[in-house]
Amino acid sequence: MLNANVIICDGTIEYMNFKRGAGSVSFTLEGGETIEHTFTEGSGGAGGSGSGNNYKQGGTGYSSSDHNGGGGGAGAYLTGTPRVNIAGASATDFRGASSPGGSSSCFGGNGARQTFGHGGLICIVAGKITFGKGAKILLNGSNGANGAAGGKGDCYDAGSRYYWGGGGGGGGTSGGNGGVLIVKCNNVINMPVVQVNPGKGGKGGAGGKSVRCDFNGQAGTKGDDGEQGYADWQ
Repeated sequence: MLNANVIICDGTIEYMNFKRGAGSVSFTLEGGETIEHTFTEGSGGAGGSGSGNNYKQGGTGYSSSDHNGGGGGAGAYLTGTPRVNIAGASATDFRGASSPGGSSSCFGGNGARQTFGHGGLICIVAGKITFGKGAKILLNGSNGANGAAGGKGDCYDAGSRYYWGGGGGGGGTSGGNGGVLIVKCNNVINMPVVQVNPGKGGKGGAGGKSVRCDFNGQAGTKGDDGEQGYADWQ
C-alpha cells in the first residue's frame, strides 16, 4: 500500500509473481476500511496416458486438483528373454509414473509446478497524484509452466525382443491471474499505462514417441488461462 499526501510517479510501479495458492489477501486502511481480494486458481492440465504395447495397457495420467499439472502415466514394457511384460503404472499426483522395469524409456512426464505467478494487489491512497508521460503500473499474471515430455517407446523383434510404450506427457499449470489496482484519490494528473493482464495456461508435455512402431504416449493437456485483473479509481 502507498499512502502519502502527494505522489509523483515518472517511472514504473511493478508487482508481479505474487504467491500462488494464497487465497484471500486483505489489509486495513487508516480509517478502518478493509481492502480484500481473493486470488482464485484455474485448473492445471491433466497428464497424458502412457501407451500400451499390444500385450499390456499403459498407465493413466493424473487429473490435477489444483493449479499444478498432473503427471503422465507410464507406457507398458515388454522385454527379452526371460520375458518380462509389465503394464504401465498410473500417475497419482504431479509426478510422472516411473518406467516399468527401471527402463530409461516409457516413463511419464512430470506435471509442471508453479509457486509464484499472480499479479499483485496495490492500493494507493493520496491527496494528489501526478503521473509522468511514461508512467506505468504493471500487475500482469505470469504464463503457466509447461509440463515435461514422456519417455520414448520402441519395438524390436530380432534378437533381444522388446515392446515399449511411450509415456504420457505432464500437464501444464494454469496461468497466473492479473492483479488488482485500487486508487483512492480525487486529484489525479495524467493517467498511467495500467496492465492487469492474465497469463496463458502452460502447455502440456509431449507424449513419448516410439521409434519403430505406433506405441505413442498421449500428450498432457494445457492448463487454464488466468483471470483478468482490474483497476478501480475511486
